Amino acid sequence: MKSNTILATYVFLLLFSFVSLVNADTPIFEEELSKMKSDIALMKQNLDQLTTQGQKTESDKPTSFQAHYNDITARFGGKYTQEAFVGRYLTFLNKDVQNDTSFFIRTTVDYFMDFVFGDYKKPRIMIHDTFRFRYKWGSGTEVRVEDGVVRVVNTNINARGTMANKHLLWSREAWIKIAIGNIEDDYDHFIQLGLFPFQVGRGITLGPAFQAGGFLGFSPGFSIDQFAPGALLHINPVPERISAEFYIGFLENPHTSFKKNEEVVRLNEIDGCPKRGTNRYSFVVALRSIAEVLDKENSKLFLEPYIVYLQAPDQKLEFANDTDSFLTTYGMAIEGQQGKFEWGVEGAVNHGDALVKPWDRNMIEFARNDDGLIEERYSKVFSDDPLTTSSPTKATVTTANQTVVQAGSKGRAVNGQEIASGSGIYNAFDRFRPEQRRLFEGFFFVADCSYQFIDEVLKWTIGTGYSSGDLDKQENANKLSSEELKNRTFSGFVPIQSVYSGKRLRHLIILNEGVPRFNTQNPNGTFTNQNVTPPASPENIEFRNIAFIGTRVDWNVERFKEHKVLFAPNLIFYWAPETPQAFDGGQTSNFMGTELMAEISAVLYKKLKLYSYIGALFPGQYYKDMMGTVLNPKEPTQTTAHDVAFIANIGMSFAF
Repeated sequence: MKSNTILATYVFLLLFSFVSLVNADTPIFEEELSKMKSDIALMKQNLDQLTTQGQKTESDKPTSFQAHYNDITARFGGKYTQEAFVGRYLTFLNKDVQNDTSFFIRTTVDYFMDFVFGDYKKPRIMIHDTFRFRYKWGSGTEVRVEDGVVRVVNTNINARGTMANKHLLWSREAWIKIAIGNIEDDYDHFIQLGLFPFQVGRGITLGPAFQAGGFLGFSPGFSIDQFAPGALLHINPVPERISAEFYIGFLENPHTSFKKNEEVVRLNEIDGCPKRGTNRYSFVVALRSIAEVLDKENSKLFLEPYIVYLQAPDQKLEFANDTDSFLTTYGMAIEGQQGKFEWGVEGAVNHGDALVKPWDRNMIEFARNDDGLIEERYSKVFSDDPLTTSSPTKATVTTANQTVVQAGSKGRAVNGQEIASGSGIYNAFDRFRPEQRRLFEGFFFVADCSYQFIDEVLKWTIGTGYSSGDLDKQENANKLSSEELKNRTFSGFVPIQSVYSGKRLRHLIILNEGVPRFNTQNPNGTFTNQNVTPPASPENIEFRNIAFIGTRVDWNVERFKEHKVLFAPNLIFYWAPETPQAFDGGQTSNFMGTELMAEISAVLYKKLKLYSYIGALFPGQYYKDMMGTVLNPKEPTQTTAHDVAFIANIGMSFAF
């Protein structure tokens, strides 16, 4: 199924590309390639003279500097942003957790430069680069050294990466775009390579957030610190009406050397190869088409069907490299306009599976014994029978015990049993995790519309959305049949690199800040003497297990029209489609709460923008029913409640 999907995508793209290029009456490709090589050589020759002999010209973007020499145009500019952020009670909705607060002041500067060869509006070659500087006042920078693993005797110890406490610049975006075919005609065919943003639809199914962090606000794209490396082929067989794109993004490449391929990353996989091996790339492939079905003065209709395929081997569920995921998503986005009324809708469905590998959870860890000395102990092997002892003692790592543990049978059939007759050491009930398969069957839809009551002054918006959820039942894998283990459904929608915060209707808190949404049937339960596989935990800002309806008003104050003063309040109501069991054993209410926020902004001197986002979340019965839930077992006093949470983001940006 997975290989057929990719093969069909490639065949369709090749046929589509060939037909469109032939219909365009393009010259022979070899001639075009030769001309492009000479163009690049001329470009390189003239770049050295650009800064000294360049002439300033008018730009389509007044906030940038543009220079032109021969057939090369260079454009430079940037954006300076200064902002302050404060948030309270966003993690637990509990005012008794006093440390649940955040505050920072952040400086961000983006510098961009474009080099264009040929006609500026329709170039043969375009090169773009954006450098970013970002710093939170008084803290380490956004750059962090990767975590590592240190092995002491038989024990792996995680070594946390350190902050690079310097003011650094990094390349946020860097790509080259090369036109293919005859650029003199009306067709627009090109290839694009490098680091660049790409999304389908509204960016829910596949967004551009390869590396993102921090508060998203109403501009989630601003939070993205680097775009994914990839390649894009764009063709339009019907100029200005129909286009098609094929995209591939490389998300993870662990094969940069022989040493990496030889690295032992799956030592505890049962009957598997412990070394990484080859062909363990993570990548995403997308095929989409954009069709302008209707194009009249006051009536427009756009359709965007798409297919997205994700291959992500060696991901983490419980342990590093213990899960392989293969996901295909089919979707459609539609946008329309009729006079002062505009609307949009998008929906998609997941298909695919995740292979949860059979795994030996037993690890060797350090502990202090009764004499105050450090010793090695097993995490899932006991010196007491776990069936008859409520709190069995973890067995120490001795030569005799090591021999028994290494020679013992592996598999869920021996969970909770003595490893060898007379050995006196026992497997935990959850030592061996069996192989499992989870089938992706999630879906979502969003819809919104706006009406312009007063042109460029007053606009009213309403919107709704639904994204399926999944509550893991935390079943005992020791008692499930092989058929049940291989066909477990995951019904929550799985987005990729998404930082969606709305289009016409805007979300500030729920989809931004990770306010808790429970993903197990009984988050307060205990599972003694059971073998439970943890659920797939959604990221904080993922569009999953959520339903909403809301409204927004955009008021561009006419009295201050010169400064583009905007006041835009939002009111949104949220529900959780799948809800856990409450403390009394009953079902939790679906109503999550009400989010009230406002966006206020003004533009001064045509380039300086002042803005503020202020919002509050009033928790509903959903959080009242689950009050007292412990999110982190290591901190039992940090429990959820239903107190009002709020955030404020105030800043300014200057384009240059």
